[in-house]
Amino acid sequence: MVRGQMNFKRLTLIAIKIDIKRVPNKKTLIAAMEVVDVKSKWENNSWGRKLIVQKKRASLNDFDRFGSAVGGVSGRWVRVWFNPCHNPRSLVPGNGRP
Repeated sequence: MVRGQMNFKRLTLIAIKIDIKRVPNKKTLIAAMEVVDVKSKWENNSWGRKLIVQKKRASLNDFDRFGSAVGGVSGRWVRVWFNPCHNPRSLVPGNGRP
C-alpha cells in the first residue's frame, strides 16, 4: 500500500482490527484481512450496511425506483390501516372490531 499524509478529520476508527506489520505489501495485507474475516464483519456493521444500500439504490433504474416507492407507500398504508391504534374506523363502536 502507498503511504501518504491524511487529515485527522478524514479518519474514522472502527472496531475491526488487523494485526499486521508497519508497511505490509498488498499480498500480506489481503491475507491478514481474510484471516480476520473483515468482509463479513464490515457487511454486518451498520456503516457497511448503509454503504451497501446506497450502492444498491444507485444501481436501480426508473422502473425499480417507482416500484419501491409504491411498495413503501402501500406498505405504510397497510400498517396504519390495520393498526387498531391508528385506524379511525376501529374507534367507532359496533364496527365489528374489538
